[in-house]
Amino acid sequence: MSETHLILCSLPSSPNYFRQAAATITALIIAQGLATSVRANTDTMMAVEDQNPTELPKVQVAADKIKTALSSPKFTEPVRDIPQTLIVIPSPIYLQQGATNLSDVLRNTSGITFAAGEGGGAASTAGDSFYLRGFDTTNNIFVDGVRDIGSYSRDIFSYDQVEIAKGPAGADIGRGGASGYVNLLTKVPHLENFLAGSAIFGFDEVTSGYRRRATLDINQAVPEAPVTGATFRVNAMWQDSDIVGREFSNNSSWGIAPSLAVGLGTPTRAILTISHVKQDNLPDYGLPSPYIPGYAGVPPAPAVDWSTFYGYAVDYDQVESNAYMARFEHDFSPDLKLSNQTRYSQNGRESIVTTPGTNAASYDPATGLLTRSR
Repeated sequence: MSETHLILCSLPSSPNYFRQAAATITALIIAQGLATSVRANTDTMMAVEDQNPTELPKVQVAADKIKTALSSPKFTEPVRDIPQTLIVIPSPIYLQQGATNLSDVLRNTSGITFAAGEGGGAASTAGDSFYLRGFDTTNNIFVDGVRDIGSYSRDIFSYDQVEIAKGPAGADIGRGGASGYVNLLTKVPHLENFLAGSAIFGFDEVTSGYRRRATLDINQAVPEAPVTGATFRVNAMWQDSDIVGREFSNNSSWGIAPSLAVGLGTPTRAILTISHVKQDNLPDYGLPSPYIPGYAGVPPAPAVDWSTFYGYAVDYDQVESNAYMARFEHDFSPDLKLSNQTRYSQNGRESIVTTPGTNAASYDPATGLLTRSR
């Protein structure tokens, strides 16, 4: 049984209404036709592309991961498997950053703060003076696992990597601080031959100062030597740099570090290294605290230029560092090795540093003059 429903409705009898309706229907028909045409063209283009696909050139991305490992033979496992906070900074990292001394390298590591002239003495104006996790770590600096004593700035031209151990580490290096230690690994000869070097030049427009530094690294095997695996290596450094933004102060130094190895590639090896570094610096104690805006207990002081130098031109900071190391190794098996290392170092420092006044009594607001002190 079928039913038919008839729906009746009334339409306006105005002629304008029919003309508007006709225009609307015409527009819809045209739009539908355009959409159909676009879809047809798109389908045609996709079909052509499917028949002739475009092949893009292959791109291969490769990178060499810098292999890092702790130098101490006491660490037999990878760093990631040791339950201790250990950080290894290889030389390619800090050389790309333009680091020249140990303090520059340690700026890569969190938890380390540096002294900035505290204490009022010359010992705090130069040298590697820093705190690790809030504890003074100046006397916890090691070279090849042997304590390196001395308040001086260690140039890193002859070191391969810097290792930072955070937390108590008496089992690693014997007596040490509660916060950890820093160990530097000396560059030693290798079997492959290479020649490397670097040159740095800069100019400071404010003080017309220059920054100049050059390093050289030569490694050469000696196949005609009577001993198998004989190789020598020479590292050298020269620097004459003014302090950026500061007048008169200057860091001048040079160093050379030759080394000789025999038996490389054999079970029995011997390595001898020598390092000699000389520094002749004009130290800079910085700006006096009375000139800091808002300094407590001091009337308003005249502003001074950041580059103003408050020392004497006859001030000096001279350092001479000499170190000798002999290492002997013998492999009994892949899992058993005998190693003996002897290191002797002698570090001397002589300095005269003139400091600006550091309290309210050293500043005379009537004359605007500041008293120097030694």
